[in-house]
Amino acid sequence: MRKHYTPEEFHIPAMVMLDENLQPLDSKVYAVIHWFELMEKGICIASNKTIAETINTTAATVANSISRLMTEGYITGKYDDLNGVKREYLITMIHLFKTSSNDEGGVHQMMKGGSSNDEQNILNINNKNSNSTHVKTSESENPEAQAATAKQAELRRQVQEVYELYLLRFKVDGDLNHVTQDKLIERARKRYKLTPDRRAAIKRRLKDSGSIMLKAAIMGYSRDTFYTGSGNRGWIANLEFICKSYENVEKGANLYEHQQQRGTVDTDDAWAGLR
Repeated sequence: MRKHYTPEEFHIPAMVMLDENLQPLDSKVYAVIHWFELMEKGICIASNKTIAETINTTAATVANSISRLMTEGYITGKYDDLNGVKREYLITMIHLFKTSSNDEGGVHQMMKGGSSNDEQNILNINNKNSNSTHVKTSESENPEAQAATAKQAELRRQVQEVYELYLLRFKVDGDLNHVTQDKLIERARKRYKLTPDRRAAIKRRLKDSGSIMLKAAIMGYSRDTFYTGSGNRGWIANLEFICKSYENVEKGANLYEHQQQRGTVDTDDAWAGLR
């Protein structure tokens, strides 16, 4: 049941709705983010839970949708921590504008992209002229190049986030009470490097399973003693194993779900962006 007001209609750009790399729900998530933008002077500060309540789904599902929308370059966001977990706001990257036309009011068209300067984006929105709607870039900027840059930056962020979560769950040696988490991860990074092969494997799984599912798999495997060296062979699940196939990611995510159902609590759930 929805817990707050929703508008009578949402705006969903055709290029988002028809993108074969997205799931059907993703366009609804985009529309809600855009709606909150209109109410919050060009930014969406709503949490995943609030967005989920608006369209009758779950926060985890919204998180996956946001991950896909970012990967495809349709939205971007600002995060106030180095791990990219605590989000300040989201901004949509599809912009309606009017071109000159013999018809009064011009012709509505769409373009994809945005400035890397979020503050300038917001300034442009607040000061848009009467001939444009939601124009967040100057005419001299190349929206396609900007969209590609934003997409690559978001993918790099997600890869780094997955890698560091794996380090935290499987490779960290030390006491968090005496050494900061960042220091422990830095030490682990030197012992277990993000090689080109590992980076490529993470990218493949991000594409077919999404960031949230992949992180849930890491959490699930890390809580199972068989995958953390307590078995007869002392084997520990590595990134190559977890990212070998979609099925391996799905298996780990299912482990995590079952662990949650049994009431397992872990302080790193929040760090991983899973609650």
